[in-house]
Amino acid sequence: MPKITPEDKAYYCHQYLIGNMSQGHIAKITGLAPASIHMWIKNYESLGNDAFLRKRNKRYSKELKVQAVEAFLAGKDSQYGICKSYGIKSTTQLQMWILKYNSHEKLKTSGTGGATII
Repeated sequence: MPKITPEDKAYYCHQYLIGNMSQGHIAKITGLAPASIHMWIKNYESLGNDAFLRKRNKRYSKELKVQAVEAFLAGKDSQYGICKSYGIKSTTQLQMWILKYNSHEKLKTSGTGGATII
């Protein structure tokens, strides 16, 4: 199977979001599992084209982490909604920050060993 380019992934996600294709149809075209297509779409909704162009892990500031966690804990949105609003790639990442926050562990800026926030 040929490799699917980042541009193709963005195209398929866009087609899904404007209602031109279903996730099942995209899965059939690409030969991938529907769960993979679902993850593409979630990432695309949060990060746009960067979801597929990024070669390295995304770095998050300590301020963004605190804002996202506190917004979720205040009931402002679901985990998925918070991820979408704050440009966080996955709910798993947000869940890890919430666990640390609730356990009074120190959250740091990603990738730098950064400053503590709690």
